[in-house]
Amino acid sequence: MKKIIHNTLALSALVLAVTHASAATNLVKNGSMNGMTGNSYTNYTAPTNWSFITPGGERWKSYGATPSPEGGDYFGVMSLKAYAPRFSVGGLTQSISGLVVGQTYDLSFYSMSNHTNSGAWDHWDVSLGDSAAKSGVNTQPGLGWKLNNMQFTASATTQQLKFLAVFGAGANPEILNLDGVSLTAAAAVPEPSSYALMLGGLIGIGALISRRKQQG
Repeated sequence: MKKIIHNTLALSALVLAVTHASAATNLVKNGSMNGMTGNSYTNYTAPTNWSFITPGGERWKSYGATPSPEGGDYFGVMSLKAYAPRFSVGGLTQSISGLVVGQTYDLSFYSMSNHTNSGAWDHWDVSLGDSAAKSGVNTQPGLGWKLNNMQFTASATTQQLKFLAVFGAGANPEILNLDGVSLTAAAAVPEPSSYALMLGGLIGIGALISRRKQQG
């Protein structure tokens, strides 16, 4: 009987563990934005595993005095609409592989605005392949870091994840920062058959225990 109980509990734990593991793997490489090298906003390299949307533009590394919740470096884009011919890199992109077509994915990241103008706003336009969303609009100076959450559904096994900085009127020369990017499969609900299997095993254990008590 001990062996039956052990095997049933082990099977239940395995089903739950597989479900959790499949939902917890971060498909983004270097979501912490580390690896930027250079010595000024005109020649910092992109974070490791990321590419600039508009190569050759200006970008910022860990601008400001507010550390990211992720720790280490963070990436920033400045609004340069009023400073032509200067231009920014626009944002970042990374090719994400290992996706499952039709699967829903949870995306989370931190953003922060270094505002100097009251009423200015900005946000990240985020896309995974053809599916797009935008982060919350920052409208006040000094809001600090904000955690953003959104969902996407994969339409191919490999797709581009893009973060495009968008600045509203008055956002000159504001800087929009990014860090702590994570893309994971949405937590899967175990199939009814898995629940039935676990429930059947537990019922069987209960019946055996009850029978033993009656025989004793």
